[in-house]
Amino acid sequence: MIPDPEQISRVLATLLQDLNDDLADQFFARADRAADMSAAERTVAGYTWAIDRILGVPHESVVLAGMTMSRAWFDQGPV
Repeated sequence: MIPDPEQISRVLATLLQDLNDDLADQFFARADRAADMSAAERTVAGYTWAIDRILGVPHESVVLAGMTMSRAWFDQGPV
């Protein structure tokens, strides 16, 4: 059971915003160097693990980003 759902929802929203910022930084850094898709996958895996733990759900119950779509973004690069 989540002790304070309102506070935990704020924590989760902050984590998701940070994930978004982190992935955007990695995506736009592609202009300077080859995209490191494995770094993006590790980033998503780390946030997924943390959110699973916060929610108390089984490992990999939460899917934060479809890596198939992310690979397409990284392959294409910034426009």
